[in-house]
Amino acid sequence: MLRVERLEKILEIVDEKGVVTVDELMDRLGASRSTIRRDLEQMDMGGKLKKTHGGAVRMDKPIVAELPLAVRQQMQTGEKARIGKYAADMVQNGDTIAICAGTTTFHMAAGLADKKDVTVLTNDIAIAAQIAALEGCRLIVVGGMLKDDSMTLVGMFAESMLKELHVDTVFMSSDAVDPAVGFLDYNTDEILIKRTMLENSSRRVMLCDHRKFQNKAFMRICDLTDVDEIICGSELGEDMIGIVNEAGMEIHIV
Repeated sequence: MLRVERLEKILEIVDEKGVVTVDELMDRLGASRSTIRRDLEQMDMGGKLKKTHGGAVRMDKPIVAELPLAVRQQMQTGEKARIGKYAADMVQNGDTIAICAGTTTFHMAAGLADKKDVTVLTNDIAIAAQIAALEGCRLIVVGGMLKDDSMTLVGMFAESMLKELHVDTVFMSSDAVDPAVGFLDYNTDEILIKRTMLENSSRRVMLCDHRKFQNKAFMRICDLTDVDEIICGSELGEDMIGIVNEAGMEIHIV
């Protein structure tokens, strides 16, 4: 089992049971005691769970962890791929769009392969690399300071450039969703970038896998009502779907 798969499985087990022991995780995952302990220590530091003596307990609303980019890109991949494909299908030939940095929006880029005359603006190096290989897309990369942990471009130069541009649709993801507060982010460097993209777009679409509704982050990007549509995986509970509908947003379940 790959490490990213093991981390995801540990989260699922802890979320399901509430309390779990190291011995139980060893049996279910076929990993050594030292490996499980290292995994739990990392996830405790990231706020995904609370490590205890001999095991771990679930956090009611886990804090979003700044896991390495390669790890985050491989978590919830099936759900994120569905969400990304649905978002890509929204794009029409001739559109000008912005794709914000994120592991869910990363899965959208490949779905644009059959589009023609589409202009894509992004501050995400990984997304830019995918778009650059597509014949039907024109790429604009936002200039700015490179954050090497997330491979995104941020800062005042990026914000200044974005203020001079306008797109038909912005596709964005967030670290957490709280219906009472809005869309939230853990990374303060990217908050202003996301807000500027929202302000300079005609249509605003948020891409969120179901775990974002279980996370919390301390900085608000915008209210729920500041976004026109949200795309979520079918894993999202019916109660939360109802809450989003009541907020007046158009929700797409994929």
